[in-house]
Amino acid sequence: MKQQLTIYIDHIIYQDGIFTWMCNFHQLLSKHYNITILTKVIEPINKDILERKGIHVEIWNKDIQYITDYLLIMLDFVVYPSNFTYKKKFKIVHCNYATSKNEFINLNDDSEFIAVSKQAAEGFTSKYNLPCKDISSFVPSYTPRKVLRLISCSRIYENKGFKRMFKLADDLDEYNVPYQWINYTEIDKNGIRYLQSMKKNSLITFLPAVKHEKLLDLIADSDYLVQLSDKEGYCYAVHESLMLGTPVIVTDIDAFKDIVQDGENGYKLPLDMQYSTEFLVEIIRNIPKFEKISDNLDEIKEKWLEVLSDGT
Repeated sequence: MKQQLTIYIDHIIYQDGIFTWMCNFHQLLSKHYNITILTKVIEPINKDILERKGIHVEIWNKDIQYITDYLLIMLDFVVYPSNFTYKKKFKIVHCNYATSKNEFINLNDDSEFIAVSKQAAEGFTSKYNLPCKDISSFVPSYTPRKVLRLISCSRIYENKGFKRMFKLADDLDEYNVPYQWINYTEIDKNGIRYLQSMKKNSLITFLPAVKHEKLLDLIADSDYLVQLSDKEGYCYAVHESLMLGTPVIVTDIDAFKDIVQDGENGYKLPLDMQYSTEFLVEIIRNIPKFEKISDNLDEIKEKWLEVLSDGT
């Protein structure tokens, strides 16, 4: 039976170095110990990330007496709780305190001190005159997955399909697809109110609109341009994307029926967003490669010249 190891940290607000250390520590030692993280405050997204990694997280309760074999306390400027029973206690030093003005309460108790680097250990000892071992931090090997890069340039109007955008984002997230989705747009007061009324997916990033030439560069460097409108008369963004050789994900509306062919230069999603998992997998795994489209500018110009001609 594995022994219990408990990590106590005052708060988990940021995905910072301590957060990374805890994830890597769990990956290294979870086969040898049952590891639990206790904290007073945690952001929901951080709790979700930890639990997806199989890391058990609990909110510390002052009325519970916690029993563990090994207690690891992150040295992060807090008054440490006393409701623990343990065999050994360690305080983990993540900072070089040699020139720091920080002070700690109950620092010199029955803890052993372990720092994440030699210089951090030496800085701690020089400031507090307490022995401190160093066990270097580490980065486990990782094989990166392909990040799906999505781009949009839609105004924040309901008819531009933002409910569908969030639905697609949620589905990609649920399928555990790594992606980055940026929508370049100017958000006015009505747009802010509209977004606040919806469930905002954290992986859709809204950035200010950029110059048109730069936007074209960004579209050309993306895997897909996404436009999930209720209706469109033409949609410059989709045509520009296809002109640049970037496939598109669009709604199955009249404006796109002829220009977008599933699997050839993009994919069409139904307006009700009722698509199969197999279709989503197809979009992820088979990003189309195709010949860039080009308009017959001479023909269009001639039509305009004919219309504008005074008959002479």
